[in-house]
Amino acid sequence: RTTVRLFESKVDSLERAARMAFPVDNTPAAEAASHCLSTLYDLISDYQAAADIDGFTLMLRVFIDTIQPYLASLHRWLALGLLDDPAGELFIAPGPSVHDKVGSKEHWVHGYVLRHDVETPRFLGGLTSNILDVGRSLKLLHCTEAGHSQSVSKFDTHIGVLFIDSMLDMMRAESQAISVVGDNGVHAKDAVRQFSAPTKTPILDIFGHASNLINIRGVSTNSIVREVISRPTRVVSSSQGSSKSKLQSSVDALDTWLDVALTTQIPVCPMNLLIQKSLISHIDNRAKEVQLKLVQRLRDVWLIKKELYVLRAVFLGGAGDAANNFFTSIF
Repeated sequence: RTTVRLFESKVDSLERAARMAFPVDNTPAAEAASHCLSTLYDLISDYQAAADIDGFTLMLRVFIDTIQPYLASLHRWLALGLLDDPAGELFIAPGPSVHDKVGSKEHWVHGYVLRHDVETPRFLGGLTSNILDVGRSLKLLHCTEAGHSQSVSKFDTHIGVLFIDSMLDMMRAESQAISVVGDNGVHAKDAVRQFSAPTKTPILDIFGHASNLINIRGVSTNSIVREVISRPTRVVSSSQGSSKSKLQSSVDALDTWLDVALTTQIPVCPMNLLIQKSLISHIDNRAKEVQLKLVQRLRDVWLIKKELYVLRAVFLGGAGDAANNFFTSIF
């Protein structure tokens, strides 16, 4: 009976997820992807808040599996400035000036643009502009890289691998802190509190639920059991070879840990902080890295200071010493 009840609970959770996450017919791909990922994220947060270990573990597996194609396209944009999104699911799209000369004003402003007609996945909502700037900065840097020693650093480790490995490390560390008992009990609580503390990067209010979900189509429970619950979380290597990819190995490690360790204690760290520390932090670091390289190129190669001095001289005209000192401090 216990096994049957557990099976029924998983089927109910999957059916609920399917009814909420599947988009209506003819929904644009970017909107459908965003809605699906945001809904799964909300469900994980709900199960965590309700201390439902089975629901949390199941939805986390589905979320990790579902987000992989999205992260693959996002990684190519962050690593190479390449928009490889055949399904049109990303929040970045080619603009009207995509074929203009790289480095021109039109290409920078209108070469690649944000999709303002669709919502971004809730956990990426505050990063869209920074992510857009990373890709177009990389295009500009790569286009002007010939003959310069300041090459753009590589982003070799797949963002999906960084995401899964970081999340697993965080949950392991928290589990170990909570397992400390006896005289170290107080210290364990302090460790969990410190572990769960937010970073200086602003955290979005991503506990809000999707609204105005209308015309969600029904889903057959049988199809859910056949297509989802009967299969483990998986990420298929593009080579389809016998050796596992690093991404598949990371997913397998997370699956194994969830089966063994996450059976009695649900993670204390809220889902928004798990995402912040395991995914958003890596995107932020990449953005800062590319921005620094662009500033160095502007300063050392393109001699932007010289251009600024010329602009300052034109702006000041024949102004006196007081105005000159004032604007010197400004510039």
